[in-house]
Amino acid sequence: MEKTWFCQIKSSAESITVGTPLDLFCNGESLDTPLEADKLSIQFLKTQPDYSLLLLKSLKTEKNFLALKVTSYRTGFFQSPFYITDGEQSIKVENLSFQVQPLLTAKDKTAHPAFGPFLIKTPYSLISVFFISCFFILLGLFFYRFLKRTLFVRRIFKRRASLLPSKAFILRLRQEKESCNVLSLEKNFKAFLEEQLLIPVESQGTEKIMKNIKKYHPRLYQKSGLRIKQLLKEFLDRGQSEGIEKTYRKLKKMSQDLVFLIEESLK
Repeated sequence: MEKTWFCQIKSSAESITVGTPLDLFCNGESLDTPLEADKLSIQFLKTQPDYSLLLLKSLKTEKNFLALKVTSYRTGFFQSPFYITDGEQSIKVENLSFQVQPLLTAKDKTAHPAFGPFLIKTPYSLISVFFISCFFILLGLFFYRFLKRTLFVRRIFKRRASLLPSKAFILRLRQEKESCNVLSLEKNFKAFLEEQLLIPVESQGTEKIMKNIKKYHPRLYQKSGLRIKQLLKEFLDRGQSEGIEKTYRKLKKMSQDLVFLIEESLK
């Protein structure tokens, strides 16, 4: 004959919400043997929404008494008959009922709508978000520039020979064998600037080059900035007013003088 027990829920919480641990106490007509604690499960008579009543652990089992720790992850009013079984014996529970509240009350939902407490509602919040966004943008820009310069310096050190940048410049001049190639001379001088000053030069315009010299080598900029700028401008205007050979000799002399002046200024 099926045995029906009386059960009741007890909780130390002020109200039962989703996930609140509950103590379930049941007693009734004595069984032949106590239910096996490690085999207990809850089975509903009818289809029930998932996690309406979930068994957490068994606290105590006797022939006419049962204490379980349960919870519910389903809001609303619970009143569904079910069985507690160990697979061999079962007891039926019909009278159990309780109310499960949502974690957020109506008041909480008004205070923290769908997007949570960070919802932008006031000008102060907009200003805060603006400054936080600016901070992260500037931080990202700083790391981007830092990484870009680090990779550039590594590339220059890898390119540099064991010779000093000035000696490497002279060696490259000798290898040209007086070819009067102004473009090659310009490329050689810009390579020297990169290797000596560790700033990007080759693909930069004159104003950008001078800006980097002023930023990283202010003393050199103050002492020789005008001469460097003048030579770079001469490279741009090469061959417009003089024969190519004469132009080359003039630019070569200017380049050599500047190379040794720059090297001496940085000591």
